[in-house]
Amino acid sequence: MPPARAAASVRNGFAGLPTVASGIDTGKFGFAPQALTIVRPRGWTLSVEPGPYEGVALGSPDQGYLSQVWIGAAKFDLAELEQLTPYLKGDSRGRCGSTMYIEAMPPAL
Repeated sequence: MPPARAAASVRNGFAGLPTVASGIDTGKFGFAPQALTIVRPRGWTLSVEPGPYEGVALGSPDQGYLSQVWIGAAKFDLAELEQLTPYLKGDSRGRCGSTMYIEAMPPAL
């Protein structure tokens, strides 16, 4: 989902992957389902990745941009990762489910 104001830059960063960074303003960005990682000062990382789901997908929130990141400006030393799921219809007993993988890693020694 496009941010209210474009204030971030995209560059080659962590492990050669595209990096979204902001030191000017806040921004929220949405992507097709994929793994997202936040790299914090001193080498800490936090990653989320979509997993499988059970049930019939009836549609998706946010126009299908289910992997999302919110980044803060210089005054907000904060970043948020979101992994949404499609709207699911349960089986004959009403059961459905989704999986998300989360990984937090300390700095390498």
